[in-house]
Amino acid sequence: MDPKSVLRKLQKMARQRVLERDSGTCVVCGSKERVEAAHIVQPPINYFLSYTYETDEQLEKEARKYYWDENIVLLCRKCHMTCDYPYLLQEFATDVGREKAAELVMKALIDAGVELGDLKSGAHERVIDCVMNHMTALYGSRYDKFLKRLNGDREALLLLFFNSFLQ
Repeated sequence: MDPKSVLRKLQKMARQRVLERDSGTCVVCGSKERVEAAHIVQPPINYFLSYTYETDEQLEKEARKYYWDENIVLLCRKCHMTCDYPYLLQEFATDVGREKAAELVMKALIDAGVELGDLKSGAHERVIDCVMNHMTALYGSRYDKFLKRLNGDREALLLLFFNSFLQ
């Protein structure tokens, strides 16, 4: 059993659906260059990779909700990095330390064409607002409840993950 291959399969299928739904266009800036499927609520990857599942189907069932169309949006690389850099800093810091994480994220931001001025001017919040408006337009007023439930599920899994280290 290879958990990474299960998660890659889910990501690939979701990306194809979202490419069609969003017409291959970044929902923030309208670019068709370097478009990527971006999670709104990040899947707890470390939990999925560390937990021992008996079958691929068991992992797929638990992870699938993070790959629903309602949790994925099409963004160009620049908008994606602008949106995700705080999450990436946090995620990498646990793996490689804060200084190395900052270095890796800065390199990725530069590669994506994000400038420091963009981040200081509130681009992160504007991208998130645009994504939320797009998704609410697609899925209606119940969308906020979906996100709260998915975030709650993610937090519960992360708590299990961190508690396993404390035992």
